[in-house]
Amino acid sequence: MNLLRFFTRITGQRHILPFYHAVSDKPMPHLRNLYAVKKEKEFVADLDFLLKNYEPVSVQDYGKWTKAGIFPEKNTFLLSFDDGLRECIDVIAPILEKKGIPAIFFVNSGFVDNKALFFRYKASLCLETLKKLPPAHASFREIQKLTNDSSLSGHSSLRHFLLSAGHEYEAVIDFIAGLWAVSFEDFLEKEKPYLTTEQISNLLARGFQIGAHSVNHPHYYKIPLSEQLWQTEHSLDFLASLFGLKERYFSFPFTDYKITDGFFRYFYPENPEEKAKMSLSFGCAGLKKEKEKFHFQRIAMEGGKSEGVEWVLYKAYLYYSLKAISGKNTIKR
Repeated sequence: MNLLRFFTRITGQRHILPFYHAVSDKPMPHLRNLYAVKKEKEFVADLDFLLKNYEPVSVQDYGKWTKAGIFPEKNTFLLSFDDGLRECIDVIAPILEKKGIPAIFFVNSGFVDNKALFFRYKASLCLETLKKLPPAHASFREIQKLTNDSSLSGHSSLRHFLLSAGHEYEAVIDFIAGLWAVSFEDFLEKEKPYLTTEQISNLLARGFQIGAHSVNHPHYYKIPLSEQLWQTEHSLDFLASLFGLKERYFSFPFTDYKITDGFFRYFYPENPEEKAKMSLSFGCAGLKKEKEKFHFQRIAMEGGKSEGVEWVLYKAYLYYSLKAISGKNTIKR
């Protein structure tokens, strides 16, 4: 028996939601230090495997099935992409069109038109410069003074700091960039890493869907509920106002870890007379059951090393099966 068919049968998990950020054969210094970016050939191989084992569906299909409370028995996949990077229109969309695969692209309202840069991408650009600095560069002492952390004394410790720093350390990352003559403004102007308003309109005209991904991509579990709600609603309103979108789709930046019922009840009121403020939302906890009716968990296709979708899915199904033994395959809030 086909191993994937075996897993779908024993788990009952026929509907998967794989997601990516970018696909490119060109160097991407703002992503290179964060995760393995798929090459075009690798991405095409992923899609061919998915098409062989699942039927591609749209986010609208998910909306219809969710409202009806009935999902089809067939195997399906819903494809999505986070962060609204330029490769979505330059590389990804043409490939999807050739293969007839629908998709939804999630964008950060604060980054559209290259107005600003995600703090993690800033950190990756800083790491590109760190590789070129001598082991005991004079700037390291300045960083120690600012952070009051004497351990930041060399390449290894600074690399760890930059890779683990949350959004609350963005000012420190900006300070480091200044010491190392890394210009995020020049990078935004020259490389234009994000989708523009015009490009988003183009994707919509071609039948793709657009969703929100917060304003500036913070860790939601590190910010209070009031800011979680603002980040989410502001980014949704931005897209609705600019593009006239009636359906409001949202994917959590990073993770929906520790998101409480308070968040979901605000956007999905239990009172049937109250209108939902969001159509569907998405996390990235992998293959998991989710108690929230209009919220779905996705499977990340990028990691520390480039793996084919086949092995990513095998591991996801195996992990799900092992967690099921102890009842931990369901998201609890």
